[in-house]
Amino acid sequence: MNRYWRIFVTLLLGLAVSHAPLPRAYAQPLRFAPAPKAQATSAQSTVKVEVLPDTTAVVVGQNFRVGVLLEMEPGWHVYYKDPGQLGKPTSVSWRLPERFQSGELNWPPPTQFQADGFTSYGYEGSVFLWTTVTVPNTVKPGDQVAIRADLQFLACKDVCMPGSATAESTLPVVASASQATAANSDRFSVSKGVLERVHSQSEKSFAAFLWALISAFIGGMLLNLMPCVLPVLGLKVRSIIIGGSTTRGEAIRRGLAYTTGTLATFQALALVVIIAKLAGHAIGWGFQFQQPLFLIGLAVLMTVFSLSLFGLFFVQVSAGSEQLDKLAQAGGSRGAFFEGILATLLSTPCTAPFLGTALGFAFSQPWWAIVLIFLLVSLGLSAPYLLLSAYPQLLSRLPKPGAWMERFKELMGFAMLGSVVWVLSVLGTLSGAGMVVRTLVVLLVSSLGAWLIAHFANGSRKRKVITWTAALILALGSAYLTLAPAIAHPQHQQPASTQESFTPRELERHLAAGQVVLVDFTADWCLTCKVNERAVLGSQSVKDSLKQTNAVVLRADWTDGDDQITELIHKFGRSGVPLYVIFSPNRPDQPLVLPEVLTPQMVVDGLHAAAQP
Repeated sequence: MNRYWRIFVTLLLGLAVSHAPLPRAYAQPLRFAPAPKAQATSAQSTVKVEVLPDTTAVVVGQNFRVGVLLEMEPGWHVYYKDPGQLGKPTSVSWRLPERFQSGELNWPPPTQFQADGFTSYGYEGSVFLWTTVTVPNTVKPGDQVAIRADLQFLACKDVCMPGSATAESTLPVVASASQATAANSDRFSVSKGVLERVHSQSEKSFAAFLWALISAFIGGMLLNLMPCVLPVLGLKVRSIIIGGSTTRGEAIRRGLAYTTGTLATFQALALVVIIAKLAGHAIGWGFQFQQPLFLIGLAVLMTVFSLSLFGLFFVQVSAGSEQLDKLAQAGGSRGAFFEGILATLLSTPCTAPFLGTALGFAFSQPWWAIVLIFLLVSLGLSAPYLLLSAYPQLLSRLPKPGAWMERFKELMGFAMLGSVVWVLSVLGTLSGAGMVVRTLVVLLVSSLGAWLIAHFANGSRKRKVITWTAALILALGSAYLTLAPAIAHPQHQQPASTQESFTPRELERHLAAGQVVLVDFTADWCLTCKVNERAVLGSQSVKDSLKQTNAVVLRADWTDGDDQITELIHKFGRSGVPLYVIFSPNRPDQPLVLPEVLTPQMVVDGLHAAAQP
């Protein structure tokens, strides 16, 4: 009872206090400080957007360029398509009339921003993003073409605000280009990326053409020292020694046959280049090694040739000068002609000093210049062999023919099989391990066909025809059954590499971050590339210089003939790989092109020069 009484008294006292009058100081109503007025700031008010075409009118069937200009208030910025660790990429969506198509958006190099240890990329002040518009032939003069751009962006200063904007421009349609004039050319000229600002390094003067011819001959001679032709180098030495034991006339005939083989093959390659150029394709030196069918055919050719070196196509004879003379006569001019073809095919994955410049010039010239330059390369490749054939007294210091040459020939057969392994490794990169297994089946059956011809294609004409027909059916049938499904559905295998892959976007991102960039144009079938990668780019002095200069290596993989990389190779005045280009963040439009055959000191000096302000 006492407990309830205490609760009742407490409630009465509380009511009395709540109704008692307050002192004046506390009797005023409670007032809050007025809230500050909100600033009328939005992302749309900090970024102005305008659509600018490069023409005053749309011409029927003629493409034109159009861009969107973003102008930011002082201190504000928007972000690049790859904003980095912070931010949101700016996006542009074009709304065009039916059948009009817009291409890829072109972005200028971004500026690097640092905030609390985070790195981002974007634009301050203004930025102009443009694209190419494809105009259909169905549009009619007199029509009006509305070009609309819808943008999404993130505008940042001390704070960040997402925004969107829409801009539009309308152009009339005219029948001919004479009725349209250029517009906003200053905007399009300053919006080029790094690679677009690099000037082409191929000249077209008569002096440049003359130097290209000289370089082609010297480069062809130097090809004999490249690792690509090593498998046939031993065969050429053996043929030269054999030629020393024959008459001078026979030796000269062999030399001319070898030269004819190289000439014929190089002119065939020149014809392919000319036809490809007329068809609008961009190709480069060693282009055939980007085709799986060529690699398979070359592997079959070298496998069968290695079997002949093991004696499959020759009756084994005892050692002695008389038998060796017979063997030499059996090879004769036809054998030398075949060696010239094989030396040419194996030389194409390599380039040599002088050769890259000459071929780079050739690929940008008319058909007759291509023919002449390829002719000089083939003469340079065959010149040493032809010289030794014509002057046998130069062979006085070489070993005399003897029984050892049979063993040497067999050893070269193993070297040829080693080249087959290399060709299959390139094929695996292009088309996957499954294609390599299928090709091995073709090589096995083709070898069986060669064995049938060697042992049963003799006697009557009927027997020869039946044997050759059976061998060809085996080889071609196995090739069709095993390779056709895989070729119909090719699988490209990306090569394992610790280097970053090259794209124009990656190049511009690293340059914007203040880094020196070494672009390594390479291919898995390029032996010179592999030698440079291991002996030069992999050397400790180059690795140390990459760290000291804050440099990065980007790998431009040309194994499968990427069109964009082909265009860049030609832009730098070369026809193929290897190609090494160093970009400076301070002078991005003045890249340094290194020689094909590198030394570590060349790369070190180039990196330090690019790092200078």
